[in-house]
Amino acid sequence: MRPARHTSKSIVAAALVITGMVLVAAVAVAHGAATRGAPVRSRPTPAATPVRSRPTPAATLVAATGHLRAGTLALSPAATSRLRLVVVAVDGSGRPAASTLRVGAGPGRTPGSGTVADYGSAVGHRVLLPATGAAGAMLYYDVQIADSSGTVRYPASGRYAYRVPPTPSQPLQIAIWGDSRPNSLAPGAAQPAAFTAIVSSILQRQPRPSLALAGGDLVNVVWGDTAAGLDQKYESMLTVADRLGRRLPVAFTAGNHEDLSYPAALAAWRRWLGMPSASDPDQRYYSFTTGDVRVIVLASSGVNGDGTIGYVTPDSSANSAQAKWLVQEFRDNTSRWTIVLLHHPIFDPKPTDPWATSPERDALAQLFADYGVDVVVQGHVHNYRRHEQPMPGTALTMTYLTQGGGGAPKYPVSTVPVDAHDVVTCSAYGYTILTSDGAGTLTGTSYEVDPTTGATTVGDSWTVEQIPRK
Repeated sequence: MRPARHTSKSIVAAALVITGMVLVAAVAVAHGAATRGAPVRSRPTPAATPVRSRPTPAATLVAATGHLRAGTLALSPAATSRLRLVVVAVDGSGRPAASTLRVGAGPGRTPGSGTVADYGSAVGHRVLLPATGAAGAMLYYDVQIADSSGTVRYPASGRYAYRVPPTPSQPLQIAIWGDSRPNSLAPGAAQPAAFTAIVSSILQRQPRPSLALAGGDLVNVVWGDTAAGLDQKYESMLTVADRLGRRLPVAFTAGNHEDLSYPAALAAWRRWLGMPSASDPDQRYYSFTTGDVRVIVLASSGVNGDGTIGYVTPDSSANSAQAKWLVQEFRDNTSRWTIVLLHHPIFDPKPTDPWATSPERDALAQLFADYGVDVVVQGHVHNYRRHEQPMPGTALTMTYLTQGGGGAPKYPVSTVPVDAHDVVTCSAYGYTILTSDGAGTLTGTSYEVDPTTGATTVGDSWTVEQIPRK
């Protein structure tokens, strides 16, 4: 991620040190002057101290009794100060199977201690963890799943560690990646090496992020995939993603490669990644608050059939159900910062993509500006771009961040037209960390990750300009 001549926000000098398995990042921020309008320049990434590669062990599993195992076991965001535990058990053929669930959670490291809750038999369990402990405190949990073949415990020994979500005045880190799908359509395709390296790098960070956002194209669906084949694709992806998800909540949005317009694929999405939502029975778009950040997750793929949101004007009767929900979300939002997550880039689309010719793009950008969206997180284009869209009548810019280097084959920068407001753009694998200090400052640091060595270097850094609300 190569800063252009007119990179406008902040330059971060990062000293990266490994202590045991933990990556310690010391970040110093200095504000710079803004100069806009010059073309983006491609040159080698400035040298940064690489992370010494040391593999992060996968989550400890215990051999299943009979054929039962957890196809996914991960945390997801829920209401403020609460986390949801998602468990999907599978049988010996890898298909979701009914099981009973027992969860123990609390401040102690002894398995089964703290609040112990038993849940009835279900194919997919989505349960709120007990709201115990102060915000930011370390808690631990363990899980048992059982059916007629026996009981399986996760982890095999000890407990998984996670933190109670922060309050609005506490620091918060959000990790972002997107487009980590395999290039192959085969159900048993291996996950990309870059995806595994990115997850390992995020896990090594200290402090560990409070939340992760995944920007879509996580699996590679094709019409005609069977339910069994789709389950295999999702479980394969989650063997990597759950290394994060067992320790911190992960929020997903669907991309075009999830292809939710295919009924069997929508059913698979709901089985594996769907987020309970009163607004969308198909569990594709939703919102939540963590710390001082409101996250609004949109479904730009498979809802209207054309890759757009279905938005016209704030009170138009022609708005889609999702667009009506979005407008109300903005009107009800009281958080300091607002992040919108969707798959298709609003700005910098490929010429063949929906926003390239859709009049909805400008209308939606105006809606984001009116209601003070601070960062729009996007994927789909397999490279990195930070686009700073000027706010009419002000000196402010809104950040549109495309983080599409999650592991799918990289695109050259020339895949999409370089915009005058693209301040940094490059073809690289990596992820971004957004950091709120809880006191009114939000910064971004984007990292490049070598898929072979796991070495991690700083590629871009900036300070987010807060956008006033209408």
